[in-house]
Amino acid sequence: MDSQIVTRSTEALGTPDFYQVLLEAYCDLISADAGQVIAYRKKGQPDYLAAVETTKQVQKLYRGSFYRECPMHHHWLTRRPEPIVFLQEAQIADYSYENYFREFYAVTGLRDEIGLFLPTSRNVQIALFLERKVPFQTRDGEWAFRDYPGIVGLHKANLRLNFAEILNNSFVKKCVDTPLAILDRFGFIVICNGSWKENNLEEPLSVSDILGEVHEYKTDRRNRSDYEFKVVQLGPNNPITPDGFAVMAVKTTATKQRKRWQQRAMDEFQPFALTPRENDVLENILSGKDNALIAKRLAVSINAIKGHRKRIYAKLDITSERELLLYALKNAD
Repeated sequence: MDSQIVTRSTEALGTPDFYQVLLEAYCDLISADAGQVIAYRKKGQPDYLAAVETTKQVQKLYRGSFYRECPMHHHWLTRRPEPIVFLQEAQIADYSYENYFREFYAVTGLRDEIGLFLPTSRNVQIALFLERKVPFQTRDGEWAFRDYPGIVGLHKANLRLNFAEILNNSFVKKCVDTPLAILDRFGFIVICNGSWKENNLEEPLSVSDILGEVHEYKTDRRNRSDYEFKVVQLGPNNPITPDGFAVMAVKTTATKQRKRWQQRAMDEFQPFALTPRENDVLENILSGKDNALIAKRLAVSINAIKGHRKRIYAKLDITSERELLLYALKNAD
């Protein structure tokens, strides 16, 4: 990777200027006439995180409606994009881009584009775009492929640094294992910590849930109120997600009480000599999870879970989940 890009970008890591510095350095390297760093999402307008020779008017036009017709955006929505995509490759057969090129692209005076799609999250994509008034050459593509791993490394480091700074500024009291995430203004996850993933927290129900007094997220099919969410809204100039949210998940009192009851119930089942796997299944049953979710969590088939259930019931001399729960309620309270 070019040493000038590394030096200039490393100095800007974790600052609001990182993507602008990275973009300017790369535009200089391959003599691009314009460039942008854009955050796409599955639903909603994209955000410009950085821009070179791209006027506010052009950005407004693109964000207003033309992004829906953009080959790069359409490519990302409909395919699993390669890390590096040329404009011609992004265009899908039997789909007309005539209006986009005539009404928008021609206004900019540009003719060609390279997109570098950087790893972000399932529903949010940060991408770096380089544009020229003349076609890119094979050599430019070779440079892009050569430098891509280094750019990804810088991008990931910048996300981590911003993640840490935003959360440190937003939440004074938090533990190492506290689920934490940064969401965009539409409620899609941009980056989250390991505890968020381990607790199987998903996307929010809606933006209104984020801004409501009780911030309730889906945790699994049966329990949708295991957590309350402390939320801090970020400003319009946030470097990775303008107008997004910093979110900390806190287990509700009811959840903590249920956990204590589950532990007492598990203690009551110890004399029945259940295997470690049967104990895992039993604990999930007491948590209210069905066979499909237990199978997913334990990374086994649904039939395997059904088999474990039968053996558990046989050892306890019962025949149904209802009897199991009644036994737990009677002996653990």
